[in-house]
Amino acid sequence: MLAHPDKIAQMPRPAAGETPTYEKILEVAAELFYTRGFNAVGVDQIGAGAGISGPAIYRHFAGKDEILATLFEHAIDDVLVETASEFDDPHEALEHHVRAHATYAMRDRRMAAILIHEGRSLADPYRRRLDRRQADYVAGFAAKVEACYPDAKSRSLPATWAAVATLNSIAITPHSVDQQDVMELLVLFVIEGFKVLVPTGGRAPAKKRARSAG
Repeated sequence: MLAHPDKIAQMPRPAAGETPTYEKILEVAAELFYTRGFNAVGVDQIGAGAGISGPAIYRHFAGKDEILATLFEHAIDDVLVETASEFDDPHEALEHHVRAHATYAMRDRRMAAILIHEGRSLADPYRRRLDRRQADYVAGFAAKVEACYPDAKSRSLPATWAAVATLNSIAITPHSVDQQDVMELLVLFVIEGFKVLVPTGGRAPAKKRARSAG
């Protein structure tokens, strides 16, 4: 990652005494946004699910947009923590990142699906902040791709955006399909897909080149 999660500015957190209600609002909102869609949900519905009146939500959030933005902030924080690693081998670091991202998307299908479908629903300035954080995350992911395939630098960023979309897609696969199998296939597709960034006849990936130099 380009930035450690501790160094990334986060949405304001509630005071300790507010935490149960704050977290309940987020939980209820996430379920409603997932099942009904952001635009079909109002603060009164969120409040009812959280056991408070709709207007009482404004003690914790500025409105529905801030609730959605906070869910996105927490999701990105979680992915940053999941994918952080310290490997000497760049290929091990990349595989860990790919697998960790896929594992997150499988474990929290609901939030991954909200990220897929509702990012465009955010109003500014929340949308701009989400775009920046997503761009930072992808740039950090792409840096790991470049460490493995230095000759593919010009294509690493679009390839990484494609990888993120591929890994997130586990959230919208039917429950009737074995999710572990889907995850393993997506991880394989992404890792093998990065390899095609190196032109045929081009230089070897970083790991192999280092070995041959020895």
